[in-house]
Amino acid sequence: MITARWTSRAARASAPVSRGRATAIVHAALLVLAPIEIATAVLIATGVPLAVWIPIVVGVLLVATVAAEVVLAARVYLRSRRAGSSRRDAVRQLVRESVPAPVVRFARFEILLWVSAGRWVARRPLVPADGRGVTFHRHEMPVLLAFAGLGVVEIVVAHWLLPWPVARIAALLLGVMGVLWVLGFIASLSTRPHWVTDRVLGVRVDSDTMIRVDLSSIAVVTVAMHHSAENGVQVVPSPSGRGEAVSVARHGQTNISVSLEHGTALDVPGHGVVEVTRLSFWVDEPESLLELLPQGPRAA
Repeated sequence: MITARWTSRAARASAPVSRGRATAIVHAALLVLAPIEIATAVLIATGVPLAVWIPIVVGVLLVATVAAEVVLAARVYLRSRRAGSSRRDAVRQLVRESVPAPVVRFARFEILLWVSAGRWVARRPLVPADGRGVTFHRHEMPVLLAFAGLGVVEIVVAHWLLPWPVARIAALLLGVMGVLWVLGFIASLSTRPHWVTDRVLGVRVDSDTMIRVDLSSIAVVTVAMHHSAENGVQVVPSPSGRGEAVSVARHGQTNISVSLEHGTALDVPGHGVVEVTRLSFWVDEPESLLELLPQGPRAA
């Protein structure tokens, strides 16, 4: 009986707590009301006349929504604890069920930007200790630097045009945050390149995921420009009829094609394990990559 009770409790702990309609409504209300409350506060601080009832109603609704979020989060945590989950697992369950997905994605991306900025300043790219990095973002740098420059110009223009001191401060903070965001994005691209070690080729898909290829499975490396209608990972049937051809396009292009012997099983993000006969991707300097790969059949 004790074993059956423990098994039932473990099953309940491992099963995800269903997200009800009430939780979805509260999340949506919070995502709508929070920006409205911020906008209302800015208007009041800058002296824009508003009806008295507007900030009161918005404030009451926001407080009620936050209180509902706290209650729902507490229910999820306590339910997980009663089901036998550890405190850490209960907190993870709370985040999955109670924190809106856009907020989680935004927080993860913000953390990524600041971590990347630190690595950029320290000149510590995310590359294995025995590996060499190969960049792929050079074509995107002019646009990103232009955005950063326009952000600086926007800060100056907003300070010159806005007559209200509070509005100037708000515009300054938003402008600085925008410029730092662009610089952080540049840092994330600079510190997360493709890389090659003595045994593995790592092809970067995005900041969190990669495709890893054993160097012993590489048959031929070709430098060839190919255009794609979409960016990111694409999986299509191989022209040879055996296996799949995988491309990781950036700005609609790839310039490296790696042919794999007899089809090789690769873990492709978003597609699972796929038998791949050709992998194509973009690098800034193809010759640098060829020098790092093992000497073997290749075509330039």
